[in-house]
This record gives sequence, C-alpha cells and structure tokens, in this order.
Amino acid sequence: GAPVAGAAAELVTARGDVPYVKRPTESNADTRLSEGLVNNTLRTVAQLLESAFGPIFPQLEGFDERRGQVGYTFRNDALAPAGQRADMLIFQWYPPAPVRQEASWLHPLPLLMKINSTDVDVAAWQVLEVTFCGRTFASAASLREASTRGEVRMCRLSKATGTWDVPQRVTPKSSAGRKLIERHGGVAWGPWKFTVTQRPSTGPALLDVRFHGERVLYELALQDAQAAYSGDERTQFFYADAAWSLSMLSASLEPGVDCPEGAHYLP
Repeated sequence: GAPVAGAAAELVTARGDVPYVKRPTESNADTRLSEGLVNNTLRTVAQLLESAFGPIFPQLEGFDERRGQVGYTFRNDALAPAGQRADMLIFQWYPPAPVRQEASWLHPLPLLMKINSTDVDVAAWQVLEVTFCGRTFASAASLREASTRGEVRMCRLSKATGTWDVPQRVTPKSSAGRKLIERHGGVAWGPWKFTVTQRPSTGPALLDVRFHGERVLYELALQDAQAAYSGDERTQFFYADAAWSLSMLSASLEPGVDCPEGAHYLP
C-alpha cells in the first residue's frame, strides 16, 4: 500500500545524543578485537584452568579436542557506569561430536570475565575482573597469586551429557515432507487475504489484511516479543533476549511433528 497522505518522518534521536561509549556490544567484531586480551588472560591462569576443568581450552597448550572445548559469548554490561562501556563474557563447554552445539547452554563454566571496552583504541581495553568458582578477582594475575597461596576454592565441571541437554525429537516427521510452501508469504482463506512475515524482535506479523478485497488492517503484530532473565550483578547475562536469538535460532517446522499433515509453510 501507499503511505498515508501527509505522513512525515520525525527525528527521534539527533546525532551525538547517544554517546559512542554506550554503543551496544558487537558480538562478532568485539570477539575478534579482544581475542588477544582474552587469550592472554586465560594463559595467565592456564595451570589453574586445566587443573579444574581439563585440557578443553583451545588457547592453552595441551588442548585435547576429544574432550570437547570451551567457547565464550560476549554481551554488553547494562550496568556499566556512565561514560564507560563494558563487555561480559560467559564461558561454556561444548561437548565433542556428535553432541549438538546447543548443548553448551546447559554446560556453563564457573568462569566469568568483564572487559572495559570504552576506548576506541583496542590496545587500551583491559580486563576489569575475573570470576572463578564464585569468587571475583581484580585480574587474572591476582587470581593466579591467590591460587599459588592455596586460597582459591576449586570447583569441577561435570561433562556428563545425554538426552537432557539437547531437545529431542521423539515423534518421527512425515515422509511426505513440506510440499505446500507459500513462496511469497501470501495467504488466501475464504474472503480473507494477507501476507505473513516474521521478525526477530516481534515474532509473526500480518500485513495488508484484506476482507472481500477491502484493506481492514495495514499491519497486525506484537509491539515487542522478549524473554526476560534474572540473576545477580555478575552472573546476569541476557536482560532481555529479543532480536539476538529469539527468532534467529528457531528450528524448521516439521510436518507430522510441529504441524499437521497438509499444512502450508512459509519459507
């Protein structure tokens, strides 16, 4: 359809209103930019990490991929003080194949890291704190020194896997497959016609809804869709999971399992 007559775009935020230091975490870029800092931090406490969790860190000597491996995920620290930008890192154990990667969400390591990423010069980024087995240290060096003095409590990582850490499909999918696919997202049902789409942050939406050819709705959608989380000051990670993974990590719908036989699908 066409825009409403007389409609105008309104400037909500002017350039410079949001400080550069408050830009959100750019997961892929920040991970690459901080790789050297993170690796050096882990190497500082290499002996402690291997003793506690085994040879599962790709950054450390003696890494054994047959035991799985540790990965980490970046997220913005929403509680960073004014004028500062900080990233939080959580570490997860990825079991070895053939276990699927999403099992890692149920295998977190008792290891956290916070990085000050305020400066535009990556060389100025620094580790603000490292949390190991529930205790927080100002740096990896202070954690290593405390460990040398025997003041660090050790905790172990269970590497047990099974049907509990990955969603299981018990019902077999239909052999007929998804044959009825609406390539353009168009739906016609009785006197109704409309287009269906899906957005990461709001979920399904109906557009250009018509009844007997007359448009009755331009758009029908939720304003927001999110999964809210809770946690303490240090372990909190996702405050509101919306655009990042609410829809991007969705799996395909299978006939006979998620939808009845003969259902129409959208690509």
